[in-house]
Amino acid sequence: MNDLLNDKSLRFLSGELTIERKFESLKPLTVNISNASKILRISENEAKAYLEKLGNANISETYKARFVSHVEETITSVKSDRNTNYFCTKMPLEFAYKQLKGLTVIKSKNARPFISQEDYELFFKKAFLNDKSIKKLVLNSEGGSKGKITAIFFRFYRAAIENGYEPHKGSAQKYQLLIVDNFEGWTEKQLKGNFKDKNNRS
Repeated sequence: MNDLLNDKSLRFLSGELTIERKFESLKPLTVNISNASKILRISENEAKAYLEKLGNANISETYKARFVSHVEETITSVKSDRNTNYFCTKMPLEFAYKQLKGLTVIKSKNARPFISQEDYELFFKKAFLNDKSIKKLVLNSEGGSKGKITAIFFRFYRAAIENGYEPHKGSAQKYQLLIVDNFEGWTEKQLKGNFKDKNNRS
């Protein structure tokens, strides 16, 4: 969401610092009304009032405390969201990220990877961090590469079961929809026979 949420800011706000020092460090983060509204999760009218007060040299301690409190609550909330795998709550995000990373490495016949690193990050936010603002993406499946792409997701599905993140039965459709719901040009019907144990690809 911007520098407000980087590790430096998290360490800074969790330290034993005065409201004054915290407030001064946060002032540059509210660049404009729209950003302040999004960052603090408040209405634009409230954000406007905050920004107007930012220019006042005699801001009250009560106001400073309220401002810092808003930011700290936002950081706590976003930090929690970042650690939640909405696709499979038992599964660490790092596990999912590494399992599907081959999509950015293996190439189609046009010598380009199945997905760019930038789009892979978007896919991960959409599928695993529940970012509903991201639209369906497109996989580079030129030259009959859909089988290889499906195999990557199948191995992810099997790894999830083997590591105890998913039950041995009843999870196949969920992993089919991981493709269908996040990428253009894929249907559940196409994938129906590709997530069975008999297709245990290496």
